[in-house]
Amino acid sequence: MPLVFVHGVATRQTPEEKTWVAQRTALFQKLVFNSDDTHVFNPDWGTQAAVFSPSLPWLPVPRDIQAFGVQGGPHPMGDVGLSGIAGRDAAQAVDLLASVSLDEAASKADDPNRLHDAIVLAKACSDYLEIMNIVDDHRVKGLPRLDAGGDLEFAEALTSDLEQSASMEAYGGGLAQTIKDAVSAAGGWIGNLTSDAVLRAKRADLSRSVAYFLGDIFVYLRHRDAKGPEGDEERLFAPILDDLIRAWKAPREAREPLLVVGHSLGGVLLYDMLSDPNCIAKLKNEAGEDFKIDLLLTVGSQPGFFKDLRMYENNAQSPESRLPRPILTKDWLNVFDFTDVFSFTCEPFFEGVQDFGYDTSVDVFQAHSAYFKRPSFYKRTQLRLRGLGYL
Repeated sequence: MPLVFVHGVATRQTPEEKTWVAQRTALFQKLVFNSDDTHVFNPDWGTQAAVFSPSLPWLPVPRDIQAFGVQGGPHPMGDVGLSGIAGRDAAQAVDLLASVSLDEAASKADDPNRLHDAIVLAKACSDYLEIMNIVDDHRVKGLPRLDAGGDLEFAEALTSDLEQSASMEAYGGGLAQTIKDAVSAAGGWIGNLTSDAVLRAKRADLSRSVAYFLGDIFVYLRHRDAKGPEGDEERLFAPILDDLIRAWKAPREAREPLLVVGHSLGGVLLYDMLSDPNCIAKLKNEAGEDFKIDLLLTVGSQPGFFKDLRMYENNAQSPESRLPRPILTKDWLNVFDFTDVFSFTCEPFFEGVQDFGYDTSVDVFQAHSAYFKRPSFYKRTQLRLRGLGYL
């Protein structure tokens, strides 16, 4: 089953981003398709989007400024460690553990062992969620034995559970240490409050991310109707169209479906492209008249928001009318997270799409990219594919 993943804004080909791509590819292969042979394509349109001066001279450098946050004192919600979370919602705690490990591995992109260990841990966490039958249960379900009094005890309890429920040899000998390392890193990763020191350290990164976030959107909107090399069709859409064609032509079993995932603005671009006569003609001419996307999965995306702005249709059309699902798409699922302020529903604006809520249980700064660090997200994707008859 070929997969095309269309990234969102503020994505550039840095060593860290390449590590994220490798992680995400491996997780789709191992947790969704159960096959390392799955063809995964990751078109890069971001390189052709917003370009800034290398020094970013407009970026303020925080020094002696007052941080925006509560000063000192305990966290108002009490213990937000993994152990405490596990007592209330075990799936969230296990998911967060895997997320922290993947995040730490990406920050150390020059260490391939960290990437391997993080993916192995994600697989183990995914198996654990399935064994405990809590991956698709809408009820919050805590596991008291994981709420062992502290995060180190949580690590020992989870390792013990894995030893009893599965062969540890299947994950290699270092899983217990990988769990301990992730738990140690989780202390500064989970929660909703940010200290002054952390805020100052993160200010440049956050501003840079926001700049690229807005810049990529502005480039897309400004050049949407332009023709030639500066227009979106040749500048942003071309790498996506090329990989859609490659994915369609990739070797696969008869009737094996094509899955396309659009994250953030990637979902907006996909709807735009798949509704554009020129793009449709290119796909049919170069891939074949029978070109079809079996499942379009938009995640943390904004097609509904852009439709409400009337970006997809003639202004004479009633804003209350719903637009059709793209003609080249058989099924369309849209996933949003209430914590992710950049994710929106699609059902009120389009025909033939289903909305699904998903809780990443992280703060607003991390929620937009947290979907693809969560083993349960991949398992739920697998369940939806099975429900549609694709697996």
